[in-house]
Amino acid sequence: MEISKVLCIFNYLIIINLLISCLASQHNRSDGIPNTSIMNDRKLVRIHSNSDSFIIPTILIDFTYDLLEHILYIFHTSLDEKKQEMLSKVNNVVHEVRNFIRGRKKESSIYAIRLLSIFIHKELTRVYKKISEEEDNEKKCFTEYINYWSKIRSDYNNMNKHMYHQLAFGDQTNNKSLEWKKVKWNAWNEPFHDYLVKEIKRNYLDFICMMHKGYDYNRVKKHYEKIKYLWDEDMRNMWTKWNCFLENSLQDLDEEERKI
Repeated sequence: MEISKVLCIFNYLIIINLLISCLASQHNRSDGIPNTSIMNDRKLVRIHSNSDSFIIPTILIDFTYDLLEHILYIFHTSLDEKKQEMLSKVNNVVHEVRNFIRGRKKESSIYAIRLLSIFIHKELTRVYKKISEEEDNEKKCFTEYINYWSKIRSDYNNMNKHMYHQLAFGDQTNNKSLEWKKVKWNAWNEPFHDYLVKEIKRNYLDFICMMHKGYDYNRVKKHYEKIKYLWDEDMRNMWTKWNCFLENSLQDLDEEERKI
């Protein structure tokens, strides 16, 4: 099989895994798509909630987030007539999704495009056609979303501050050159910051999926209780990784200095 076809099928399966839970109640042409088993590889995904909830593949978070933001921008800046067209039918969103994918020079099957379009259309409908009962529930759910967002930002900032202080003024590093500290900090902080940004995007998409599935407040609260625990676990692991990184960096520096 040609490589392009393999990538296309792989892309299709991943998008199915991302969106199938959000679209489970949608009856349309996509119903014929096989309900593939959710991937369980922790290198690709992070399981976030109840066993019957959803899993967002890490490799698709940026793409799906950017696509959603792009379509929302188009919607906000369009005339009322086009807004109503986008709200009225999924097919009126397909064109914008296809153009975005082409602009990214990615290949996707018609099923993947269809699923992404349904996901976007459901979000437009959720935001702009709410009923009062849904609004009350979403306001409470949104509070849990914001609380988690605030927590991970605060945890990241505090951890970042302590790590930087340890590198800049710690007993083991205090006498090291500023240039060396700068290089090592950038090597550590850039991927750490990327990790935070990815989690913020994941949290946003998680919340949207829960709203699409009609989760009530208690279920959403339970979801965030679980991912707060997972986040705290991740941060403890991050401290371990930081200490290993710093120790290895100092060992490498000592070896370089001995060679001089």
